[in-house]
Amino acid sequence: MAADVLLDELSRIERRVDAVIAQGRDAFLEGSESYDRATVAVLRLAALFEEEKRFSEFLSVVTTEERRGITTTRNIAAHRGYGAMNAEVSGAR
Repeated sequence: MAADVLLDELSRIERRVDAVIAQGRDAFLEGSESYDRATVAVLRLAALFEEEKRFSEFLSVVTTEERRGITTTRNIAAHRGYGAMNAEVSGAR
């Protein structure tokens, strides 16, 4: 069961990445559909590692360095908009 769930999730991530690649580098701008798809792909990939018990058997092939890279990329993607939100809140006062 866990293997099926993992494969399904990896397939969804792969489809998002393929769509981003197909749209090309010029379409990859913050706020674009391409950027949003890439962000979701990164967030979902990182989330797989948060389910340590469920997927550890399958994710053990990923090195510590690769996991750190995924986590770092996830943190950048997840927190990227904070600066803009802070500026908007500050400007609204």
